[in-house]
Amino acid sequence: MSSDGSWLGSLGILLMIVPEAVSVNFKLNDKAKLSPFLKFNSMEIYKHADGNYRQKPSLAGGVKFSYRLANHYGGFVYSAVNLVASNGWGF
Repeated sequence: MSSDGSWLGSLGILLMIVPEAVSVNFKLNDKAKLSPFLKFNSMEIYKHADGNYRQKPSLAGGVKFSYRLANHYGGFVYSAVNLVASNGWGF
């Protein structure tokens, strides 16, 4: 925490240091890889029924499949599940 009581500045610095996501790459062959991931440092912004925008912390997890067609060409598909806090998580 900062000495002047501004916890928001300390939180901003902490969020820059802590990674947004963690993933592991499993090489299937020379051109394909499978990458499960977990995102734990993210925020969702959505439009509420009253017309105002709100933001809440969220967690996400999923898997990504990547395939390389040539040296500079390729593509990927992924599937993910997102969990948004309904009442905040205590901060």
